[in-house]
Amino acid sequence: MWITKIDLLFVGMHPRVLVDGFEIAKKATMEFLEKFKTPVVMGDSPDKEILKMVARTTLRTKVIFSSIYNLKLCLRCQCG
Repeated sequence: MWITKIDLLFVGMHPRVLVDGFEIAKKATMEFLEKFKTPVVMGDSPDKEILKMVARTTLRTKVIFSSIYNLKLCLRCQCG
């Protein structure tokens, strides 16, 4: 279920507070990623193993998200 502006106002939270929270989270995430990242040096041709690892990670994330989303849809249909 998507949260609407009306939902936020109903519980006393202005939508701007939510946006500010996203901005804070984005800044913290970017700082973490700057510390966590590992430089990858590629020669004249792309390293196929590194590209496979990146593709595998990306696809796993999408498959997991898609599975969770589909599960929520199924549960919503069964529960009414």
